Amino acid sequence: MNILLEVHGQSFTDEYAELFSSPAHWAFELTFSVIFDLIIIALIYGVIIKKIIIPRLRKKIHEEVDKEHGIEHHD
Repeated sequence: MNILLEVHGQSFTDEYAELFSSPAHWAFELTFSVIFDLIIIALIYGVIIKKIIIPRLRKKIHEEVDKEHGIEHHD
């Protein structure tokens, strides 16, 4: 018996057809995808964009405006 062609006593195509036509399976997949996609998007926005990209852009723009207007900051 080939383990790749038989899952839980059913052939691969029977198992595939059963999962593909199951509304409960589709609902689970959609829920799972939405939850994890939102977590990944929140992580990317919250960490990478807000903590890394925006501060770098703000600093670069601030330096360009200061240079354009001849402003020097004395810390």
